[in-house]
Amino acid sequence: MNATNYFSVKRDSLKRNQFGGTLGGPVLRDKLFLFGGYQGTRTRQETNAITSFVPTQAMLAGDFSKYADGSCQSSGVAKIIKSPVTGVAYPNSQIRLSEFNSSLLALSKYLPVSINPCG
Repeated sequence: MNATNYFSVKRDSLKRNQFGGTLGGPVLRDKLFLFGGYQGTRTRQETNAITSFVPTQAMLAGDFSKYADGSCQSSGVAKIIKSPVTGVAYPNSQIRLSEFNSSLLALSKYLPVSINPCG
């Protein structure tokens, strides 16, 4: 449950301190005992700057050329869009709409419009 966010642009700064202890012993010999425990957890974490990704109208039309461009990638290197089935790169980073999931296309009309050309 503590995995690194796949879309994170920087290393996670999670710091967790867990501590505690137990104490026990007799109050009255062979009659009454006392036992207690405590556990504390302190968690510190910076929030991630990226909170959402919304596809642009061009992406919903199958054109990923702007997204694949180096200006939209955090590394500055252009991304190659490949078919998940064949592993072959799509020409000009454009995917045929016939390869899109029909459920995705039906739900896409409920997504907000992205003002960022990178999504």
